[in-house]
Order: sequence, then structure tokens, then C-alpha cells
Amino acid sequence: MITARPIIYKKNLRKDGTCNVIILVTYNREKRYYKTKIEVTPILFERVMTAKRRTTDENNIHKKIEAYITKANNVIDTLPIFTFNLFEAGYLTDKSAVNSLESAFDKYIEYLQANDQIGTAIGYNTAKNCFAIHWPKLKFADVTPTKLKHFEKSLLNEGKSNTTISMYVRCLRSLFNFNNIPLNLQPFHRSNNKSGYKIPLVTNQKKALTVLQIASIYNYEVPAISTNTSIKQKEYSKQLQRAKDYWIFMFLCNGMNINDLCNLTWQQINGNLITYHRQKTQGKSNTQNPIQVSLKDEALEIIRRQGTPSVLPTAFVFPHYKQGQSTLDKKKLVNLLTKSVNKYLAIISKELKITPTVTTQYARHSFATVLKRANASTEFISEALGHNSLKTTKHYLASFEAKQVHTTTDVLTDILRKQA
Repeated sequence: MITARPIIYKKNLRKDGTCNVIILVTYNREKRYYKTKIEVTPILFERVMTAKRRTTDENNIHKKIEAYITKANNVIDTLPIFTFNLFEAGYLTDKSAVNSLESAFDKYIEYLQANDQIGTAIGYNTAKNCFAIHWPKLKFADVTPTKLKHFEKSLLNEGKSNTTISMYVRCLRSLFNFNNIPLNLQPFHRSNNKSGYKIPLVTNQKKALTVLQIASIYNYEVPAISTNTSIKQKEYSKQLQRAKDYWIFMFLCNGMNINDLCNLTWQQINGNLITYHRQKTQGKSNTQNPIQVSLKDEALEIIRRQGTPSVLPTAFVFPHYKQGQSTLDKKKLVNLLTKSVNKYLAIISKELKITPTVTTQYARHSFATVLKRANASTEFISEALGHNSLKTTKHYLASFEAKQVHTTTDVLTDILRKQA
């Protein structure tokens, strides 16, 4: 519940008996006070706010107070998510701060954090720091195609890649859109603005393994553990097994990423079918269609080996996340887990002579490539990956029969069994 109401701040009573009218905004029991330019005595304020009949002067004061309240409520109504910083950005009259890039970044980062998009918020914070170094105290109106070109050249001279530059400038473009700045005032290239700055094109690196490479990972033998094995060697073997298992599980389960693997609960498993929503796209669309995964025997074996059995439907399958854990803590945990898994995947890659070094990302690319080579439809692959862009997805997985989900993805385990 968010409320905005006028109060009289008697602690700042002047010698003439007047004090400022304050707008009190309350949200979740937290209170913030916003000063107005209206100065009245406490007695006059009480009369202005409660009298059924007012004098002309009293009526004018009442209208001024109502204008402040209306402004506050209008800002509150337009916020997708309420935070005091977002409210102040729209309510306070210091437009010079609101129009600065740094302030705009802070506003959008807070919006992302409030929406639990922690990873995206971290990316925007990195972009903000970079722009702050090269363009301190810059405002939207100062951003021109020429400045952006100089910015790009500076970063290239520092050894930054086109991918990094593209990411930073796309963050900047999102700020222009988030702040509703007209397209004709934006510095970016569009069909009606050929002189605008063109964001560097980035060609995605292919990260798909061959069938033989995938099979070699599946058949990789982790060093056996015996009673004579040292504690250090046991931990080494345990980490290798987990890295191998998680990679194969992600490959078999529609290229599932580490975050979704950690977030998987027992209630999302129904027989030999997993139904879940991608965490990455939560809150980005009003229509979040579920992803269905055909749970192969090999994936079930990994769950038995690496999972934590529980009778609670909401319990996590794998032993990483805890109930009630904050999104930020989950983000930190998944970053550490990904780093660990990739570390041991690098060891496996070196032993199997797979180049370039395999990472968790290769599971997703390999899943899509294997299905494509097996003549699976683009629509099916797009659905299986959880794409929600209308440009890349024509149908959603709900339109496919469960039988087709199993039959089409049988090719994943077929290649493993042929190589065994």
C-alpha cells in the first residue's frame, strides 16, 4: 500500500509561527518526507484541510497542496515497480540529475533489481561504470553519433572487443527507450536516421560439439575412488563427476542452463517429463509458456547420483539453492558453481583433446545443433530452447504432443548408446 498525504512539520517552526507543508509518502511502513514551497501556520493548515467553507486565500492554499498530492500520485501510478528512488526520479524537480546518464543508469538498475533481474542489473552496472570513466557527468542531450564513435574507438584501443562495446551501447540505447526519449532525438542508426551511430555487429561464436565429442564426454571415465584414495583425490574425482554429469544433464534437458538446473524442483518432474519456466525470461513477457523436457534414463541416473531425494514437492532436486534464498544470493551461488563446473570441464576437455575448451554454454548449442542435424523442425527446437521472441518462435511447446517430445529427442540418447 502506497500513500501520499500532506502534513505540517511543526519541528521547523519559524519565528513568525509558520512552517512548511510536507508531503508524506509511505510504502511498506517506510516513510519519506518531501518538502513543498507552501508555508502556513499549523492552525491555518488545519483549517485549510478540514473546513467545509474556505476563504479565497485558504482555497488557493488548498489547491496548491492538492497539486503536490496529485503530482505524487501520478508518479506512483506510472511506476511499474515502486521504489523510493524511482519515485523521487519522477517527483523531484531537479531535472538535471534525472537527465544525467549516471542517474538514468541507477534508476534502471534499481528497476531491474526490484524485478529480480540481478544478472542483467550487474551488466548495466558494468556499462554505467565504463561510461562514467569516459563520459563523466554526461547528459542524454550530449550523446551524439560522433561521441559514440569516439567511445567505440577508445574502447578498441583499450583492447575491448566488439561484443563488449555492443553490450555497453545496447544498454545505453535501452536507457533512451526506458526514459521515453523520442526516436528522432536518439543518436542511434535507424531506417529514418541513416547518419546515426551503428552498434557494432557481433557474430555469435558457434559452441556446438560434434557427435563424437559429445559421446566422448558421456563415456569419460572419472578416476575411481577406493579406500586408499586420499581425501584430496576423492574431492577431485567428485568434482570431475559432477561437471561431467551436469553437462550431460543440461545437454539432454533441452540445453538447460545452470540456474534452471539449480532451480529445478521435484514437483516439476512428472514421470518422464520435466515442465519448467526459464528463470532468464521471468518477468520479460506476459505469456510465459512452459518448456517440456523428455527425461531420458541417462538424465534420471544423473538425478539419482547428484540429486537430493525429498518428499516435499517444492524441494530442489539438486543440492544448491535453499528455500527463501534471495535472488542476489542465488546469483552469487550459480556464478561460483558455473566457474567450478567449467574448471573441471576444462580438465576433461584437455584429457579428451577437445578444442576449444568445453563450457556449460556448449551444452545448449550442442543440443540445438544435434536436433537440427537430425531434421527436427526449427519450430520444435525454438520451443525446446524456451525462446519467447515472435521473430524466432512460431509455435510454443504446448502445441506439441508429449509423445512427439519424447520421439524427437530420442536422438540425444541414441548417439550416446551407439558410442558406448
